[in-house]
Amino acid sequence: MNGFQIDRLRDYTKEEMIQELRRVAELVNGKLTVGRFHEHSRVSYSTLLNHFGCWRTALTQAGLEDRYVKPSQTMRSKWESSFGVSNENMLTRLRAVSLKLHKPELTQREFGENETLDPHAYSRRFGSWRKAMEVAGLAQCKGGRRYSDDECFENLLDVWTYYGRPPKIREMNKSPSKVGSKAYVLRWGGWRRTLYAFVERANSENKEGRETSVDGPASTPPQEQAASKPTNTEAANRQAGLGLRYRVLCRDRFRCVLCGRSPATHPQCVLHVDHVIPFSKGGLTEVGNLRTTCAECNLGKGSKVESPGASA
Repeated sequence: MNGFQIDRLRDYTKEEMIQELRRVAELVNGKLTVGRFHEHSRVSYSTLLNHFGCWRTALTQAGLEDRYVKPSQTMRSKWESSFGVSNENMLTRLRAVSLKLHKPELTQREFGENETLDPHAYSRRFGSWRKAMEVAGLAQCKGGRRYSDDECFENLLDVWTYYGRPPKIREMNKSPSKVGSKAYVLRWGGWRRTLYAFVERANSENKEGRETSVDGPASTPPQEQAASKPTNTEAANRQAGLGLRYRVLCRDRFRCVLCGRSPATHPQCVLHVDHVIPFSKGGLTEVGNLRTTCAECNLGKGSKVESPGASA
C-alpha cells in the first residue's frame, strides 16, 4: 500500500464501498473471505450488509462474484446486519438486553456481548448510541424529567405490593416499576437509605388520628365509624394516602382478603385498598374501614354495603 491512508472511508456510498471491495481484492489471493476482507478493509462487514443485503450481492456488484465464499455461521451471527430489521425490532432487542442485565443503561460492548445484532447499527440508524438509548426509553435526554419524591414513593409502593416484600434494587429496573433504580440511588444516596426513607415517610403519615394497630382491624365497627364525624382530614377524603395504604397492605400481608391471591403468586393480580363501608355511604378512609382486595373481587362492588364479617 503506497502512501498514508486513513482507516475509514470518506463516504459510505455504494460506489465507495464497491471501490473498497475491489481494492481489498487486489491485496488478497484466491477467495475473498469475510475474515480476509476485515484484515485490509476500511469499512466493516456489517456496513456492507446494511447497504447490499448480503455478502454475495456486495461481491457481485463489485464484479467479484467468482471470489465469493459463504461466510461461516459464527461470522454471520457476530455481525448480523440490521438490513430489513425494523426500528421497533431493534429497540425491542435493546430493551431485552437491558432487562437481562438488570441495567437501565448499556454500553455498546455490553450489548454486543449479549446480542447478535451489530451495536454500531444503532448509531447509523438513530444517529448515535445515546440517541438509540433515549428512543428506547433506557436513558433520559439532558434536561429530561425528574421524578418527584411522591412519584418515587408511589412507584416503590407499587413494586413492594407486587412482590409482597421490600423490593431488591435490580427489581426497580423491570415491570411493574416505572422509575429506575438510578433515580432512587441518586436521590437518597443508596438503596438501603431509599427503603428507610420510604418507611419513614409512610410512618410519618400514620402518627396522628390512628386508633388502629397494623396487626389487626379497628376496635370500632365500620358502621359506627360511618356514623361518626371524621377526626382528621384524611378520613374525610376518598383517596387514602401512601402511608395509610402501606399500613393496610402490611396488615393484610399484601394479599386479597376475599380470595387470598397476591401478585407474588399470581402475577396478573392487581391489588387495591378498598373501603368496607363505601365512601359514598359515609364510610371513612380509616384503617378499620379499609381492606386489601384484588381488582377482580372489587369489580362490580360499587357502593354495596357489606356486613362486618364479609372481609374476614
